[in-house]
Amino acid sequence: MGAHECIEADVGYYINAINISTPCPHHSKCIGGLYLPQPNNDYWIDRNDIYYANDVFQCQTETCTGSYLTLSSPLSICWSHLCIKNKHHIQCEICNNNNNKHNNNNNNNKQSNTNISSSSLQCSEGAQGPLCGSCVVGYGYSVISRTCIQCVVKTFNHYIYLLCFCLLLIFSGIILYVDSKYNHNGIGIDHEGKVIISESQSY
Repeated sequence: MGAHECIEADVGYYINAINISTPCPHHSKCIGGLYLPQPNNDYWIDRNDIYYANDVFQCQTETCTGSYLTLSSPLSICWSHLCIKNKHHIQCEICNNNNNKHNNNNNNNKQSNTNISSSSLQCSEGAQGPLCGSCVVGYGYSVISRTCIQCVVKTFNHYIYLLCFCLLLIFSGIILYVDSKYNHNGIGIDHEGKVIISESQSY
């Protein structure tokens, strides 16, 4: 039941670790064939071991996007028995791409995973690890959005400081130029900023 000749599962079922067609777990969807369950939004599945495919965990943050890949998606193979059992298979190279861009629920996210971990397929941008509970380098957790956001404030401040320094140099140069021009014509500026005219001007 739930399989074609006990080889591939029907939609709503998956083939478990002992090759038995099994109903799809709650909070997940199964596209049939030799593909493991994919978690719904706010849920997470450990893809590193086929024996854990039936365990669907609820996330405590907004970093779990779930997975909504169909058979027509090139990345659907990452949920197959083939790539779970043989992570280095040539057909699974797309799952190991460090800068893998995937389309889960029409969201294009860039992750920096170095293996066929769950992070590259079911976590929001910048999130990684079990339950998408940590952030990759260059991202920090926001308690407001409950997601990982890119750390850009520090870099932005550096640009502001550089701009202010350049403006200060330009302003100082203008002051020095004006002051030297006034001094050449017998005109100067005292410490209070008042213009003074030298009495020893030559005509």
